[in-house]
Amino acid sequence: MNFTGSMKRDMGHEVRMNLRPSGARSSKSIGIRVYEALLLAVAIFICCLSTTVVESWSASEVVDIAVDFFNPSNDDRITTGPDPLIDSTEDDRAANTKVNAPMSQNDDFYIIPMLSISVGDNNQLMEYMTAEIIARATGRKLCLPPFFNGPKKHTGRYPNGGLWMHERFDMNVLQKFVNLTSIDVCGKKCGMTVDAFWWMRRSSASMLPTYWKSSSTATTHDLGKYVRDWQSVDDMQRTFSEFDNVKERCVALGGLFPGLRWRGAYLAASKYMRPSPPIAEIVDSLQALAFGRDTNYLAVHWRFEESLCKGTEAGEKVGGVGLCFLRCGDAAVIDSGLHAEAMGLPALTKATLRSSVTDGDPHETDHTIHQTCRHLPDTTQVTISKTDLIAAILEKASTENVSSVYIATDGWLRGQRAQTLVKEVVQDIRIRGLKAAGLWRLPDLPNIILKGTDAQYVDQVIKSISNLELSGHILSKVEQEMCFRSKAFMGSGESTWSLVVFRERLAQRMVQKAFAYMKGAVDVDEDLIVSKLMEDSHAAGLQCRYRILFGGSHIRKSVPQEGYQDEAPDTWLDMEACEGQLHKSGSCILSDCFS
Repeated sequence: MNFTGSMKRDMGHEVRMNLRPSGARSSKSIGIRVYEALLLAVAIFICCLSTTVVESWSASEVVDIAVDFFNPSNDDRITTGPDPLIDSTEDDRAANTKVNAPMSQNDDFYIIPMLSISVGDNNQLMEYMTAEIIARATGRKLCLPPFFNGPKKHTGRYPNGGLWMHERFDMNVLQKFVNLTSIDVCGKKCGMTVDAFWWMRRSSASMLPTYWKSSSTATTHDLGKYVRDWQSVDDMQRTFSEFDNVKERCVALGGLFPGLRWRGAYLAASKYMRPSPPIAEIVDSLQALAFGRDTNYLAVHWRFEESLCKGTEAGEKVGGVGLCFLRCGDAAVIDSGLHAEAMGLPALTKATLRSSVTDGDPHETDHTIHQTCRHLPDTTQVTISKTDLIAAILEKASTENVSSVYIATDGWLRGQRAQTLVKEVVQDIRIRGLKAAGLWRLPDLPNIILKGTDAQYVDQVIKSISNLELSGHILSKVEQEMCFRSKAFMGSGESTWSLVVFRERLAQRMVQKAFAYMKGAVDVDEDLIVSKLMEDSHAAGLQCRYRILFGGSHIRKSVPQEGYQDEAPDTWLDMEACEGQLHKSGSCILSDCFS
């Protein structure tokens, strides 16, 4: 007999009960008790036929009352068996699982990432990657809740969430890095209940998946005091070995952004974050349509922070567009330690800043500098001109010997002036004889020039590359993959979007370099690849204001300064358009915000 959940009325209250036998039980005593319970159900039904209270009860509800009267002990409670799509047994028969059985019998451990509801795709992706790394380090299965939709301006199909992990990434590849399972299977195994919370940092934005709840006995661990010291899997495992993992079977991991502080962990995870087959097919079509399948091209992505430079004297002196980036206080692009000098570019000194900001009045300079960025200590604002931005792109295309440029930026996210910038950059590139393509949505700017004056706009392009409706989330991943496949990539340090591409490409190059001696081998051991990538002990590469807010890495090793060749052929647009143009009459301005 198969019973499903129903509602039981008891003294005016409703109680949800589920009885789902997962297999035959051989115990004679249990069989007798079930038989007695069914007899009791029949007796109750017959005795109560004449009462008004039971007139609305169905037979199945009466059986539920009998089952409640039966009230088996914890050791005899029957629960859902294994998911046939995930688990298997020798004879394919469902197995019985005891709810409170010791871990030797329920030997799966789970991590449920609590993504942040208020941030965009790539911040959530960084959170997911942190969860992947911790799940691998602890030997737990990673549950896969859907992404949240993010800020309203990040449009997508789903009102209550972004995409599922499998819609964005190839699960067969990711499974090589970490053991995966669906959120539905996790829900069944964990009873939709969390046994413990592990907080990277406390955050009200971290949300449990829908319908999940906390156990009344759930424990809590604050990992913040450890995170900045972790530089290896061994470091992590020493921390987690102190926890009561037997009781903490289903763990919610919260406060995941900005995540771990050493880059090697993210490089290892990035190696296995390949696009889902449908997205890869769309990119194949887009690449062929835009440039030709085997054509090398430069990919460019920028993100500016006009709101942080708006109305400043520095912004007006370079044309008023407000092309503003944030740097670390020591002028590094990101906190991995990359400086202009290491890139072979001229260093910016305070004397350079003074001559750039004003006509040389030191008092006016100091006052201007103080006014522009006093609200963000230990950061430097970099304001560049449109002319220098275009010059940097053209120079990089020449250096890489390519005549095609993919512009992976929407523009509309930053307002009308940013849209104008996209248009002017693309037009200037095309005037210089280069082919430019992208998925911007501007009414008078073709996205792809095919032959002569034959052009396609974004809706035509999307129709050409896919017969599916593509959300903003999908298009973002499509553009990241276009950047990943490029010969060289220019990103911006302000953007986690750029950082995702940068890490994926760096991980790929490091693996190719490390295992070049094995060229022609069928396979390289995945554990060996992961171990090699995790040896990178540079800081994670966060934008520096995150380091200020959440703390940087406590790097214990002597990490060599990163240089141009370490990142080549990739580079940072905000550095190439600033320091890279200074010796060519560039008009870049840095506001001296040293703490």
